[in-house]
Amino acid sequence: MSSTAVLLILLSACIHVSWNLVGKRNASSVGFFWLANLFGMLLLLPVFLIYGRAVTHIPMAVWFWLAATGFFEAVYYASLAKAYQHGEMSLAYPLARAFPILIVAAASALLGKGEQLSSLALTGMLLVFCGCVLMPLENPARVRLRDYLNPATGLALLAAVGTAGYSMVDDQALRLLRELPQTQLPAFKAALIYSFWQALAAVVFLSPLCFFRRRDRDELGEIVHTSARSALWMGVGIYAGYILVLVAMAFARDISFVVAFRQVSIPLGTLLGVVLLKEKAYPMKFIGSGVIFMGLVMVGVG
Repeated sequence: MSSTAVLLILLSACIHVSWNLVGKRNASSVGFFWLANLFGMLLLLPVFLIYGRAVTHIPMAVWFWLAATGFFEAVYYASLAKAYQHGEMSLAYPLARAFPILIVAAASALLGKGEQLSSLALTGMLLVFCGCVLMPLENPARVRLRDYLNPATGLALLAAVGTAGYSMVDDQALRLLRELPQTQLPAFKAALIYSFWQALAAVVFLSPLCFFRRRDRDELGEIVHTSARSALWMGVGIYAGYILVLVAMAFARDISFVVAFRQVSIPLGTLLGVVLLKEKAYPMKFIGSGVIFMGLVMVGVG
């Protein structure tokens, strides 16, 4: 992976853990995530106005991928919001961020791209998995099923499925967008254009979860009145961070490297959860986070 991709992903990781902290601190409801994505879409509206003519050249396949990414992002945001409601950020965040590595690697192998993954990178992914297994163990001498079989863990894993899904979809869509002979868009401009439509798709697919029931509508109204500023900052963080990831995809040989190396935010997420949110601090939480980080370094080098 090139040094450019590494720098972009590191910056994105810092932004990512920051907006997750905002989400956790603001009751982390689906409506809050919907509002943040709406603000993100509105902030990206000038991109659509500037590059609007490129829309006429976008093939149907890209629109299909955009619909798919909207679905996977709705799964991700809704599951992450509920995971934060039921559990700690210092646990849910690492699980939601680390498991996509394994999902994407498995999908790459099934799609015939597995030969691009070196033995070092695969070993690093195995370490990431081991770190995820260690983190929930408050007492390693007494392993309990409830350490793993609980709502927060299940929802975090569902969020991981959403992350893996939209990561693979976005990679395919951006490749098509950058290769359009009519536009010849550079990586950054392609990422900006795609991010606007991506934000719109996320808002559309999240909307049924926010407007279907009266209780959800009332909750959203309360969020608009009390937490709009926080949602705005979260929206800025979501799309500023992910635009950097989309650009980094253009500098990486395999999407698995991008998905894996950006998980450097995991140790930071664990630390901020314990220090700022006063969540439980026990040895295995930090050991598991460290093992995950070592695995990420191996993935990045490999």
